[in-house]
Amino acid sequence: MLDQLLSKQEEDEKEAWLQAFQEVVSSVVLLESPLSAVSLAQLLQVSQEEIQCRLNSLHSVLSVPNSKDVPIRLLHLSFREFLVNPQKQGKSLF
Repeated sequence: MLDQLLSKQEEDEKEAWLQAFQEVVSSVVLLESPLSAVSLAQLLQVSQEEIQCRLNSLHSVLSVPNSKDVPIRLLHLSFREFLVNPQKQGKSLF
């Protein structure tokens, strides 16, 4: 999925895009209590539009509500496990 998202980015923008993606997604995945887009934007000091942009393509694994005040939640705990799997040392983005 990530490779597909990266393929849409210009070569010189991939690193910045990946860093922003990691920051937003890792926050959603690793936080104990889910945050809304508004709260996540404040925590990361980015715009709500940036949050929505980074999460827009992840509706298959995240519940990204239309309301900016409703928490963003994982749909599948296996997504968290996949991202933080210690057996993927050096391969994990998180």
